[in-house]
Amino acid sequence: MIDENKIIIDNFSLINNMALGFPYRDREDYIQVGRIGVLKAIRSFNPKRAKFTTHATNCVRNEMIREYNRHQKYYSNNIHCSLDHIIMKPEPTPLELDMLTRDERLIVDMRLNNESYRKIAHELGCSRNKVRRMLTKIGYKI
Repeated sequence: MIDENKIIIDNFSLINNMALGFPYRDREDYIQVGRIGVLKAIRSFNPKRAKFTTHATNCVRNEMIREYNRHQKYYSNNIHCSLDHIIMKPEPTPLELDMLTRDERLIVDMRLNNESYRKIAHELGCSRNKVRRMLTKIGYKI
């Protein structure tokens, strides 16, 4: 039987070095995800296809990238939710509206009327992503 703990300990420097390359979170989180990657490498290893270290490196990197993407998605979704909350406050003050361009005021008005990003984008003749970026910019102004 393979001693998984020993293999994880033997590959700790690999996990640690790869974790240093990822921003935004505690290194410990990436180290933990790297350990999971080594476990997956142990369970899926085929000696006819590659050396174990090569296979483990790929598995660890893939797990860390997956965690990084999960983290990015979580924060980008929360930003849009909080911006909708900011934009959906009952009445923007006149001073806040004076700071906005015509397109930005149109976006605020349409969002206050619960219009979708798609409808706003169609009205402005741009993409939904541009509307989201403009909402982000409005959120910083207000």
